[in-house]
Amino acid sequence: MDVNLRRYILWFTTSLLIVTVVLFIYSIITEADMLLVFSLHPLACSFIVFLYLLALVCSGVRLYFLAKAANIRISIVNCIILRFASQAISNITPSFMGGEVVRIVTLRCIGENANIYKALAIVLYEILLDVTITNTISLITSAYFIFIHGHLLFIIPFTASLYLISFWFLTFIIFLTGHIRGAFVSFISAFTNRFKPNMSLSLEQFIRGVGSVMGTLLSVKNVVITLFLTILAILFQALTIYFSSSFLELNIGVFYALLAYCIMLALGVVPTPGGAGGVEFGAYLMLRPSIVIVWRILTYHVITFISMMFLIVLIVKYSLKLD
Repeated sequence: MDVNLRRYILWFTTSLLIVTVVLFIYSIITEADMLLVFSLHPLACSFIVFLYLLALVCSGVRLYFLAKAANIRISIVNCIILRFASQAISNITPSFMGGEVVRIVTLRCIGENANIYKALAIVLYEILLDVTITNTISLITSAYFIFIHGHLLFIIPFTASLYLISFWFLTFIIFLTGHIRGAFVSFISAFTNRFKPNMSLSLEQFIRGVGSVMGTLLSVKNVVITLFLTILAILFQALTIYFSSSFLELNIGVFYALLAYCIMLALGVVPTPGGAGGVEFGAYLMLRPSIVIVWRILTYHVITFISMMFLIVLIVKYSLKLD
């Protein structure tokens, strides 16, 4: 067996084990039944998984429109497969961030007329949309619980959301704004010039190249389409929580499910596979433990195995490397 494949299988198994152990500890602390998911009707479980997959389809369609705007020729089917496949990597990497790397590399490899500038610009734009919408909701929700209800534990998701919005917004501005880009390059150069004198020029050219592509993605039509698809994907994700509660006869309302999802996603920033620990803590703040157990197993464990099949298809179809 290929060395890189063995490493990947080991990391895949370890990540699933870490998330499972964290969820098991959570079930002990909250006295929730870890096997509760098996009490649900298979059709109910399948429906929740289906909703999650619909969210990934929306993200795949969004990727297609972004690629089209960047003049990358790639089919919508391949974009959806790529989005499914990248979820497998996101779920086993710290802070859910590995999927972005997969999309950058794969877009560059299989997209006609693609290059690193276009691929990186597209993924940065995806991140900005996802982070801005979900963390703005999380920030407002956390502020409400802190200042209206005096629930100080919400300072944690409030801080996480503020950090994520600030970091990615600043990143976006650096790529798009000339004088800020120059200041950033000068700052980096102060530390790197002694080791690599020409690095500042290469860095500025790279940032300018990505920034120019990002500018083309910001047309009114493209922003409207991608914003709609992002919101639709988030709503499907929220519905997975809503129906997890409904099938357990613990109805919480769609809007509350949306708030809970955004809080959990914000705390998924912790550097553990699948945001293990952070997601559970966010769930502890918003949801009953039994809902969390069912939702986490169906949308993490089951989805990881399903998306892994798409990753294998992508690797075999295009002879991609795992290194």
